[in-house]
Amino acid sequence: MVLVLSGCVRLAVDLSVNRFDEISGSIVFAYPKATALLFEANPALQAARESYRSIEGAIERGYDQDGLTGTEIRLVEIPIEDFSNPGSGKAPI
Repeated sequence: MVLVLSGCVRLAVDLSVNRFDEISGSIVFAYPKATALLFEANPALQAARESYRSIEGAIERGYDQDGLTGTEIRLVEIPIEDFSNPGSGKAPI
Protein backbone atom coordinates (compact mmCIF):
# COMPACT_ATOMS: atom_id res chain seq x y z
CA MET A 1 0.00 0.00 0.00
CA VAL A 2 1.24 3.45 -0.90
CA LEU A 3 -0.05 6.40 1.10
CA VAL A 4 0.83 10.02 0.48
CA LEU A 5 -0.25 12.65 3.00
CA SER A 6 0.29 16.36 2.98
CA GLY A 7 -1.53 19.21 4.58
CA CYS A 8 -3.84 19.46 1.60
CA VAL A 9 -4.34 16.19 -0.25
CA ARG A 10 -4.63 12.46 0.40
CA LEU A 11 -3.76 10.04 -2.36
CA ALA A 12 -4.01 6.44 -1.21
CA VAL A 13 -3.31 3.62 -3.66
CA ASP A 14 -3.85 0.01 -2.65
CA LEU A 15 -3.54 -2.21 -5.74
CA SER A 16 -2.52 -5.82 -6.30
CA VAL A 17 -1.86 -7.89 -9.42
CA ASN A 18 -3.00 -11.51 -9.59
CA ARG A 19 -1.42 -14.37 -11.56
CA PHE A 20 -3.64 -13.55 -14.57
CA ASP A 21 -2.20 -10.00 -14.75
CA GLU A 22 -5.43 -8.45 -13.46
CA ILE A 23 -5.43 -5.50 -11.07
CA SER A 24 -7.72 -5.15 -8.06
CA GLY A 25 -7.82 -2.57 -5.28
CA SER A 26 -8.66 1.06 -4.66
CA ILE A 27 -7.42 4.58 -5.34
CA VAL A 28 -8.50 7.50 -3.13
CA PHE A 29 -8.29 11.17 -4.11
CA ALA A 30 -9.30 13.31 -1.09
CA TYR A 31 -8.87 16.85 0.26
CA PRO A 32 -10.16 18.94 3.19
CA LYS A 33 -13.90 19.63 3.07
CA ALA A 34 -13.32 23.36 3.60
CA THR A 35 -11.35 23.58 0.35
CA ALA A 36 -13.24 21.00 -1.70
CA LEU A 37 -14.37 23.47 -4.36
CA LEU A 38 -10.78 24.55 -5.02
CA PHE A 39 -9.55 20.99 -5.42
CA GLU A 40 -12.51 19.86 -7.52
CA ALA A 41 -11.72 22.67 -9.97
CA ASN A 42 -8.03 21.69 -10.24
CA PRO A 43 -7.34 20.49 -13.82
CA ALA A 44 -4.49 18.14 -12.84
CA LEU A 45 -6.59 16.41 -10.17
CA GLN A 46 -9.55 16.17 -12.54
CA ALA A 47 -7.36 14.61 -15.24
CA ALA A 48 -5.87 12.04 -12.86
CA ARG A 49 -9.25 11.11 -11.43
CA GLU A 50 -10.83 10.90 -14.89
CA SER A 51 -8.07 8.61 -16.18
CA TYR A 52 -8.99 6.03 -13.53
CA ARG A 53 -12.74 6.62 -13.82
CA SER A 54 -12.59 5.86 -17.53
CA ILE A 55 -11.32 2.31 -17.05
CA GLU A 56 -14.04 -0.16 -18.01
CA GLY A 57 -15.23 -1.87 -14.83
CA ALA A 58 -14.03 0.86 -12.43
CA ILE A 59 -16.50 1.62 -9.63
CA GLU A 60 -16.54 5.17 -8.28
CA ARG A 61 -17.98 6.22 -4.94
CA GLY A 62 -17.71 9.18 -2.63
CA TYR A 63 -15.04 9.33 0.08
CA ASP A 64 -15.69 11.03 3.44
CA GLN A 65 -13.20 10.22 6.19
CA ASP A 66 -10.93 12.04 8.66
CA GLY A 67 -12.34 15.44 7.69
CA LEU A 68 -11.53 14.82 4.03
CA THR A 69 -13.86 14.44 1.08
CA GLY A 70 -13.27 13.16 -2.42
CA THR A 71 -13.51 10.05 -4.56
CA GLU A 72 -12.62 6.39 -4.12
CA ILE A 73 -12.25 4.31 -7.27
CA ARG A 74 -12.47 0.52 -6.85
CA LEU A 75 -10.99 -1.84 -9.42
CA VAL A 76 -11.80 -5.55 -9.56
CA GLU A 77 -9.82 -7.84 -11.85
CA ILE A 78 -9.07 -5.18 -14.46
CA PRO A 79 -6.64 -6.42 -17.17
CA ILE A 80 -3.22 -4.86 -16.72
CA GLU A 81 -3.29 -3.78 -20.39
CA ASP A 82 -5.96 -1.24 -19.41
CA PHE A 83 -3.28 0.52 -17.31
CA SER A 84 -0.19 0.20 -19.43
CA ASN A 85 -1.04 1.41 -22.91
CA PRO A 86 0.31 5.01 -23.15
CA GLY A 87 -1.78 7.31 -25.30
CA SER A 88 -4.80 5.06 -25.21
CA GLY A 89 -6.67 7.25 -22.73
CA LYS A 90 -6.29 4.53 -20.13
CA ALA A 91 -4.87 5.18 -16.68
CA PRO A 92 -1.13 4.87 -16.11
CA ILE A 93 0.21 3.04 -13.10
